[in-house]
Amino acid sequence: MREFLRGEVRTPIAYAAAFACVGAAWLLSQPVPPAALPHVPLLIFAAAVLASGAIGGQGPALLAACLSALIADYFFLPIAGTWKFPGSVSDALGFAAFALLTALAVWIAGTTRRRALDAARADTLAITLEVEARHRQTLLELGARSLAGGSIDAICKDAATVTADALEVEHCAILELKREGGPLVVVSAAGWETGTVEGLNVEADADTQTGYALYARQPVIVNDADSDARFSVPAIVRAH
Repeated sequence: MREFLRGEVRTPIAYAAAFACVGAAWLLSQPVPPAALPHVPLLIFAAAVLASGAIGGQGPALLAACLSALIADYFFLPIAGTWKFPGSVSDALGFAAFALLTALAVWIAGTTRRRALDAARADTLAITLEVEARHRQTLLELGARSLAGGSIDAICKDAATVTADALEVEHCAILELKREGGPLVVVSAAGWETGTVEGLNVEADADTQTGYALYARQPVIVNDADSDARFSVPAIVRAH
């Protein structure tokens, strides 16, 4: 619903909606008495253009305006069933007013869409800056904690807890590579019960996520360990 109100409907749906609005306007214009032609149908089609712009933005509004003008000319401007120019001053003024109104609707739709996109970009940028600021603050906290001294175990425990909070995740573990090609050992963890995973050996080969990250030398993201078949996960880790 929010996408509908802000004119962010996907492009195919937006153009289909423009066709639907114009078709509905054409149906609603059928019972209009001849004395009201073509002015009442033009008002109805103008409403269809406004609706198309509200749903899909400038492009669908422009399409609806063109279709509406063609349909109004062919079906509702005397003589019906032919293409022609307005034959009277009244009809010409009606089409002129329709053109001005639809041009205004197209402009408003484009402006609204641009503002919505700008607002969305601003929101995304604000979130990105907030996350980056939180990450920088975390690095400062970790640096200050390291300089404060204390045991390596205590520093690692604090680092795991602070990192989990900064990344907004439930679990975080710090692993140490004891020897080249050897297993990785969990030296500290956050999110598990104390002693649950500490000391756990994780193979450092490319079959595991941590081992693959070592070889790739870049972050490796797994969104769902249950469905991701690339890496094996220790049973005790998978259980949590």
